Amino acid sequence: MEFEPGHLKRVKKDNPQEITKLRVFYVGQTSRTAEQRYEQHKSGYKAGRKWVINYGKHLVPLDVPNPNLGRGISESLAKEIYRLSRRSKADPRIREAKVAQLLRDQGFCVISH
Repeated sequence: MEFEPGHLKRVKKDNPQEITKLRVFYVGQTSRTAEQRYEQHKSGYKAGRKWVINYGKHLVPLDVPNPNLGRGISESLAKEIYRLSRRSKADPRIREAKVAQLLRDQGFCVISH
């Protein structure tokens, strides 16, 4: 994926690991459903740095059993990501950071807050 120069610096800073997978994930937190928040991002509502507007191709909900993370992801990892992605009383910022790190550890590029 080609990033704008200003975004590329942030992507490299947040993803110092070797990126071995082609998919790029944007991981965020919301009180809405993933579908509602994705549509808000695409329409520009509270879109922040416009990552989703500029680079979003489709939604990959992580808070569903067996999220579609692509090939090479173990069932146990998918279950852990699902567990962390579901709404709970735990701090959403911590859960978001853990999901982002799990994906980075698998070689994905991750954009998160």
